[in-house]
Amino acid sequence: MEYIHYNIAGHSLLIETTDFAATRRLIPSFDPFFVKKEDITQDILFRFIGNKKIIIPETDPVDIVEIHGLSYKVFLEEGVMTFSFCISFVQLME
Repeated sequence: MEYIHYNIAGHSLLIETTDFAATRRLIPSFDPFFVKKEDITQDILFRFIGNKKIIIPETDPVDIVEIHGLSYKVFLEEGVMTFSFCISFVQLME
């Protein structure tokens, strides 16, 4: 895994990816917030892990949000927050 670090409004974010360059190209709007690894002095507030199988907890979600045809579920288990989302198929009326 490779790691991409950002600092946005004083909050450190970490993205774990298998392809550093491709991931940075996907989110060019984050470029002004990019931090070189050696410049990181704060604890990581948010860590996103990509290209890895995530097991959705078998507990009830702590929150469910539905916006614009997307359904988001938030799970909290042992201090780890997991997000699951899916597209709701809606039949459009003419």
